[in-house]
Amino acid sequence: MRSIEFVAGDFPSGIEATGEGLPANAQLTAAEVIRLTALFDHYVASGGRGDLIPSDPYFRTARGAALKTAYGETHKDGRLAGLREELKRLVGNRCPCCGGARPGQLDHHLPSSKYQEFSLFPANLVASCGECNNTKRVKVGAGEESALLHPYFDQIPDIPFMAVTLALQVKYVSATVAFDDTAPIADPLLKARMRNHFNTVDINKQLQSEMTEMILEMGMAIDLADPNPSVETVAAILLASAETKAAFFGEACWQTALLRALATDHGYCSGGYRATRKTSVAPAVAVAAP
Repeated sequence: MRSIEFVAGDFPSGIEATGEGLPANAQLTAAEVIRLTALFDHYVASGGRGDLIPSDPYFRTARGAALKTAYGETHKDGRLAGLREELKRLVGNRCPCCGGARPGQLDHHLPSSKYQEFSLFPANLVASCGECNNTKRVKVGAGEESALLHPYFDQIPDIPFMAVTLALQVKYVSATVAFDDTAPIADPLLKARMRNHFNTVDINKQLQSEMTEMILEMGMAIDLADPNPSVETVAAILLASAETKAAFFGEACWQTALLRALATDHGYCSGGYRATRKTSVAPAVAVAAP
């Protein structure tokens, strides 16, 4: 969960993108341009919130189906392939919906199955990971607290809002994250929407492989830095890494939260980090055929 600075002037307008996506023999009429312009303006004014934006009956027709089909032009070699690449570059290498996996897909924030009019509206297109795209699907949220967050319009405060729980075992260390209800988020509606988004997208599940990888990498880094470090040294290494992540991603990111949790866990710092070491595997021995 993170906010992205979307500057409308850096991308084609909704009318331009829709016109470019449609074939030459199916261009927008003057009346449709007026209608879509009003819809796009309302989308922006409403922050892309599904509870505030009804779908337009005019586009729940063959005309809307044509707009939905034209979205295919955002794929490789399509007329709007450049738009897809620009939107992917905008979010960088982390899905803004979960903050974890790489954003390899282009998600319709308001699903094109219901909102065909926004099929090619750049502000409705968000690069995301496949898991978030599949989990989210057609969810838009029917009420103000259940409206999913929009990374372009909702400003996530730069404060910790994830509670991390660690599990240390002999051969592994795992972590789970949950929305922290004690997080000092001033806007109660935003806090409720953040909690709903966190649970609807199932961010804990989305981050599992990423957190496991970071725990493994940090354990290896600690071993390389000092083969016999004190508890204080391990904590200092983890806190320094947390500060680096916070400077780059902010205090609200899961990397910062996980590293701070590891740094304050005595069991992890006193040797638990070695639980993730891989054991060596003896090479296979060829056996002659009888």
